Amino acid sequence: LYFDSRQALFEELLAHEGQDLVLAMRHAVRGATSFYEVEEQGYRAFFEYMREPPWTFRVLNEAEVAAPAAHSRYLSMMIGYYIASLKRSVAAGEIRRYAEAELEALAHMLIAARTSVYRRYLKSARSPATHPRGFSLRRSE
Repeated sequence: LYFDSRQALFEELLAHEGQDLVLAMRHAVRGATSFYEVEEQGYRAFFEYMREPPWTFRVLNEAEVAAPAAHSRYLSMMIGYYIASLKRSVAAGEIRRYAEAELEALAHMLIAARTSVYRRYLKSARSPATHPRGFSLRRSE
């Protein structure tokens, strides 16, 4: 009733899901004091967000084909937030040897890693409760 087509509805849904995901992750990383804490808490927030409702990942994943313009806007938004976070980590000296021009590629790699870990531990799991509970991005000494 409110949209001209299913395509228009899907594109609007993608925009809202993307923004809701960003807000959930921002809330989860609030108070984190290091690059590693931000990444780990962000990963965990992503897993929790994708768990409920389970179709969210499908919307985000299939959008690249079903709604390429909306997916491009969503990805640009996510990459923009990631680059801003990475710039703060570079300025704080937490991550080194990355030129500003390389941060976009790093953001894409980190998003791809998050997606891959999600597929391994949640999407393909026999039990929806399965996830990498004990993982940490910091190496033990």
